[in-house]
Amino acid sequence: MNVFELRRKKAQETMTLLGVSAMQVTGRENYFYLTGDVRNVARLFLPQQGEPTIIVFDEEVEPAKLASDIPDVRGWRNPAQLMAHFFTLVKQYGISDKKVGFCAHTNPGFLVYKFLKSNPKMTVIENEEILMPQRYVKNADELVAMKRAAEAAGKGLAASQATIKPGATEIEVAAEAEYAMRRAGANKVCFADVCGQRIS
Repeated sequence: MNVFELRRKKAQETMTLLGVSAMQVTGRENYFYLTGDVRNVARLFLPQQGEPTIIVFDEEVEPAKLASDIPDVRGWRNPAQLMAHFFTLVKQYGISDKKVGFCAHTNPGFLVYKFLKSNPKMTVIENEEILMPQRYVKNADELVAMKRAAEAAGKGLAASQATIKPGATEIEVAAEAEYAMRRAGANKVCFADVCGQRIS
């Protein structure tokens, strides 16, 4: 059993304790944490008991299978197909009147709305209640990744400080910081967009 399978099993144990029948994972970080797959638009359906299902764009079905080692990967081309997959899983696991976890902060509003409208007896909770307690405990690989992230952030900070001068815009400073961090191996940055104001 690999690290991602172990994480899913741990999540299912927590779901059992909390009485959560399934999780629908849409947050990129949570999706990677449970699958090992890096994908911009992907969803993981994890039942309390049973095997997971991944839902991705049609073109990404085979790559997602290979990256995650999860055999049940379903593709979609339009929102109707996406919703049909979820409603099929709701029916398959009989969870229309059960407690279900969502990544509420990243889940498209229309998806939650359709779920609740179609399943008015369903109770929704935030997936973080299940996942964050186990994500607080880091393994050796995660600690190495955190150190690398801190080193990249340090290079970004140094680059931004070197760019600050009268007349420079926030965008210019942020661009230099992001460039330095990406050169150091970061695949994204976690600071908010800036408005382009000049530094006086």
